[in-house]
Amino acid sequence: MTLSGCMVDVYPDMVFVEGGCVVLGDNNAIGDADESPQTVVEIEPFYIGKYEITQREWKRLMGNNPSYFQDDDYPVECVSWYDVQVFIQRLNEITGEKFRLPTEEEWTYVAKGGKKQEEYLYSGSDSLEIVANADFALQSTTKVGTKCPNSIGVYDMTGNVHEWCGNTYDSLLYAKYAKVLPSNDICETREKKTFKGGSWASGYKYARIENRNHATPETRNFDLGFRVVMECE
Repeated sequence: MTLSGCMVDVYPDMVFVEGGCVVLGDNNAIGDADESPQTVVEIEPFYIGKYEITQREWKRLMGNNPSYFQDDDYPVECVSWYDVQVFIQRLNEITGEKFRLPTEEEWTYVAKGGKKQEEYLYSGSDSLEIVANADFALQSTTKVGTKCPNSIGVYDMTGNVHEWCGNTYDSLLYAKYAKVLPSNDICETREKKTFKGGSWASGYKYARIENRNHATPETRNFDLGFRVVMECE
């Protein structure tokens, strides 16, 4: 795809992700109840941001910087799920593309290396320090892309900031995929949105790929940001 003028300035750096299958759920007996049972989900191809959306990218579209740790090369944070929807709407209007937040399933698929489905605790490694600014190592966010990428060239899927997903949180999501619930089971979907990936303030357990988090869509925090995906034509 060829872009020109101001459009290039707002276009995130994207990585193509081939379709395949993702294994959802913890296999190390250290996860929370909402990380089970393990189940397999098919994923269609898409593009995903190589980096978390930076403060520079946010400012170009939104004209402000809500972040607590301010630096143009740091990920934007203190943005609610609703704020992100406004950003994406403007990005789509300018580029004519179909950007959106990743689903939790898509996010997990990318974090595990796409079709490779690597069995690391963190995105790209079992060593948190190699791939992530996490566990209060730097006491703040840091420049995107500083740590090693995962095997398909995507950075900071573990650490730096948690990342909003498009899904409404459902504690029984994996069980529903695995079809282990009785037909009359009450849906436990909450009016909260999922976020993934751990942040600069996440310890080893909570920075794991499999860890699931949720918050009301109005939530803003200095460890919560996002990256975008773009649908294939």
